[in-house]
Amino acid sequence: QNFLFSKEDIIKSKDKEKIILIYHNEIKEIFLRRFYFKYIGYEIFLKDGSSYLFNFFNTNNANEFYNTISGKNKDLLIVHDPINYFEKKEYKLKYKKGEINNFQYLLLINKFSTRTYNNNSQYLVFPLIYMSLQKIFLSYQVEQRQAPYQL
Repeated sequence: QNFLFSKEDIIKSKDKEKIILIYHNEIKEIFLRRFYFKYIGYEIFLKDGSSYLFNFFNTNNANEFYNTISGKNKDLLIVHDPINYFEKKEYKLKYKKGEINNFQYLLLINKFSTRTYNNNSQYLVFPLIYMSLQKIFLSYQVEQRQAPYQL
């Protein structure tokens, strides 16, 4: 089993080399995640900005984790429908108003589209900004060539 729950409300992940202790009051939110295109994982985001991806290998284990953790803390935010939650938080409107910058918005889009640093098969996607700059530079060069020469 990947996780244990103790009387102190701690999530313990046993690994051959380390044990991760996560206290319930450190958890900001939990997202259902795909692992090899199956929804059998949960990613736990902590208030300090770090996150951990737990792969439960099958839906029974994932459901057991969900039932156990949601029973421990009723106020815990567990996101199963990230698109609906993204719209509810009005991140698009915040971006249009300039309340969040491009980088923050790209991180949010990736987070809510089930992308994560913790899984190489679902790694973050960023647009190629270099290509946009290259187009601007090329159009500037064309404009300069078309300008009439002045003596």
